[in-house]
Amino acid sequence: MVSPLAESRNLLLDLPSELRALILEELLTTSHNKHHVGEGFYRYKLYTNILRVNKQLYLEGIEVLTRQNTLIRIETPWTQAEEHVATEGQVPILATGYRADHCRLLSMSVQIDAPDVAAEFQGSEPSKFLLCLEDLPSFCKMWMYCDLTYPNLNLVLHVTLELRNPRNLISGTGSQSNEELPKALQSRLLEPFAMVKNLNTVKVKGPHDASIEESFHKAMAIPGTSPTHCLEKCSALKDAGNASLKANNPAAALAHYTAAFAAMHIVVAGRRRHIWADAFFNAPIESGIFANRDAGLVRMELRIKLVANCIAAYLNMKEWEEAKFWGMRSINLMRESWGGMALVDEPHDNFPARDSWGKIYYRTAMACKALEEMSEARALLRIAQAWLPNDEIVKKEVAACALRLG
Repeated sequence: MVSPLAESRNLLLDLPSELRALILEELLTTSHNKHHVGEGFYRYKLYTNILRVNKQLYLEGIEVLTRQNTLIRIETPWTQAEEHVATEGQVPILATGYRADHCRLLSMSVQIDAPDVAAEFQGSEPSKFLLCLEDLPSFCKMWMYCDLTYPNLNLVLHVTLELRNPRNLISGTGSQSNEELPKALQSRLLEPFAMVKNLNTVKVKGPHDASIEESFHKAMAIPGTSPTHCLEKCSALKDAGNASLKANNPAAALAHYTAAFAAMHIVVAGRRRHIWADAFFNAPIESGIFANRDAGLVRMELRIKLVANCIAAYLNMKEWEEAKFWGMRSINLMRESWGGMALVDEPHDNFPARDSWGKIYYRTAMACKALEEMSEARALLRIAQAWLPNDEIVKKEVAACALRLG
């Protein structure tokens, strides 16, 4: 009796080579096997078991893997790096551990060393993981965010970027010729690292074009954007979102608001929000529309205004649950950071973006009202009225939602 596996193998081998190549591409190409798993997270599932069927499928499959995918191995001295990259950076990782360490089909390896950092602050074993080229910009952006969040991080890092052409590998010998990768691919591999600034050293090794390396080093030397630029860009995007909201286009408004958050290094994906670079904004602003103010305080004000406006957009779209979620998220976070409800729910004259903070209470109350959660709506309206004592709309809602006796 012929086993189903053997029968499937024979059927596959009996196909014309062109059809078999298409099937292998579907099974072994990362772009065909990247799956969204929610909240901005993705994962890969390559069907590499097909390589173990026999020598012919192994050789044909390796050719597809090499031709269709561009793989990069990252090696860092911090054991938890891959977890942070996958969770905080939302960068999908193709493989870790042994599979990453022994992968020979690389187009680039990235070696990150920190020899001057005490051993107890590094992992017992280096972290090794594989990325796809399309995810490399996201990885480098997270690296940039980490350096802005933890000042001077990059100053202790020594980085080696080694380019290699996986198609140079000679089967069975493990040796490698010196043929360069195509120049366009060299640029795509190196360019994302231009956003990683102030490294102690960075070297490019392996066969590559000298002019591309020169352009890469020049790009790395360009200073990153300043807090002033980030905040002014955020403000402009916020205003564009407000214009869309007034034009009754709340979806476009939300897109502008999400971009505004990103401009000041706050990444929004679904209901998740990653706040980066607090230390970066701990600086005075010397020029521009926010001159002579503290960047951190301006950022806080913009955050509050953006949250208030996002809630307004969700209310416009009748997405009551989203409106309530973002409102209560901000209210609860502020209560925790300020040490309790009493300190936040009571009005403060010097509170950042005071009117917008009152609108967060009011608009969250409106979401609760739409959800028929009247007790919570009344409680939030009372707080909103304290923050916005002269707002006639708030006064009318307080009266409309008041409990009736008799």
